[in-house]
Amino acid sequence: WVSGGLQAALTDTIATKFYGGDLCALEGPVLEDVNRDVSRVAKLVLRGLGPGRLLTKAPGLHDHSWDIGSLSTTVTHGAATLTIGGSPLFTYRTWLALQLMALRAALELTGRTLLERSATRIADDRAQLRVRWG
Repeated sequence: WVSGGLQAALTDTIATKFYGGDLCALEGPVLEDVNRDVSRVAKLVLRGLGPGRLLTKAPGLHDHSWDIGSLSTTVTHGAATLTIGGSPLFTYRTWLALQLMALRAALELTGRTLLERSATRIADDRAQLRVRWG
């Protein structure tokens, strides 16, 4: 287990050392890594589940993976809003960038294409992530 803060700090270091501080440049290698490491069976399950059902389960995954904060999701046809709060970490730009990468990876694993995404800080310890897929 590695803390979210340490993950964000390591990501900052990697982005600075290898990509001139460009977090967006990390997305390709991150997606390649995810696709390489996820089993065929998991990919089939995720395709069957689909993005809406997968993102509806996100609050339970958060509760299982984090000992701080909360996550809520609102899913409509082809779009979702995730609201996360309870720690200043959740508004840190690197952490948000990693979450947007993770959302893209999840959508692609369900066989869908990311059409749009954004992250907005809405309080000192709260942010909203929005995704739309096709």
